[in-house]
Amino acid sequence: MAWLGIIRPTNQSEKWHMQQWSTFFCLTLGLPMPWISPGTRCACQKFDHDQFANHALTCNTHGGAAKSHDWAVAQVAALFRSLGNTVRTQTRVTGVGPNRKQRGDIELEAYLPHPLVDKGKRNLVMDLTVKHERFGSSMKVTNGTLCVRLANRDRPIEQEAREKIAKHRNLYNLLPGDIGFLPLVVSTSGRLNADFIRLVYLHATKETKNYLDAIDPVDAEAGHEADAAGGRRDRDFLVQRSRFLAALKTRLGLILAKAVAMRVMINATGCPAPVLDRNRMNTHKHLSQLIASAVDHDIPTPV
Repeated sequence: MAWLGIIRPTNQSEKWHMQQWSTFFCLTLGLPMPWISPGTRCACQKFDHDQFANHALTCNTHGGAAKSHDWAVAQVAALFRSLGNTVRTQTRVTGVGPNRKQRGDIELEAYLPHPLVDKGKRNLVMDLTVKHERFGSSMKVTNGTLCVRLANRDRPIEQEAREKIAKHRNLYNLLPGDIGFLPLVVSTSGRLNADFIRLVYLHATKETKNYLDAIDPVDAEAGHEADAAGGRRDRDFLVQRSRFLAALKTRLGLILAKAVAMRVMINATGCPAPVLDRNRMNTHKHLSQLIASAVDHDIPTPV
């Protein structure tokens, strides 16, 4: 039911064009895309475009992968601003390696507890990757082979996550302040790696704690965890966390689904979506993202 969240989009990024919707649903259901002409030669001059968009999801000639990735990074970063943390993206992220040119995509300041400093915080750097499970063109069987057997669909994203960890984590841990690193890998079919899932759960927990502290500041020092012994807000914590978790998963799912659709359309047509109107939409004003999220899901807001 995630599509309910964009019936009334509040900004241009939340708006979906009909061709993006048809692309997303065809990919999800495994249907041929009617707007891709079979046998059309790709600009890479290596494969023909197939109606199942397997080549469009893997070709690097048109830059669709990079453009949709950069768009998704900006949207995912916005989700993590709900706690008031400073969030940096792209070239503003702390660099490592030779000349400090090697870096992740998103950096959250003071997001994780420091393991060695009492009440200390450390930054978290994340690197987003969208991994397709097929390669080549499905018009030819030899070029459209599955990367892995269906019995192990998570192997491509977990392997990609391990490669990202080997490339970045130790370098970030050696920096002053012991910066943490987390790979965020998602497949074009919507599967997330284990670290990504844990991060979503952690962020929903942080949002819930901040929300409960806002509506009940008198009890702000009490435990909010579900397994806390006898805390009077334990049940409220579970209920509210389920709502924030559902909201976060919904928004994240829409972002990643749209990024995949944009990747197909850019590589197949050169345009992320048909250009219709550029009118600015109304946005929520004077509400933090945390409170706005509560409003959208009928959660009582602080008085």
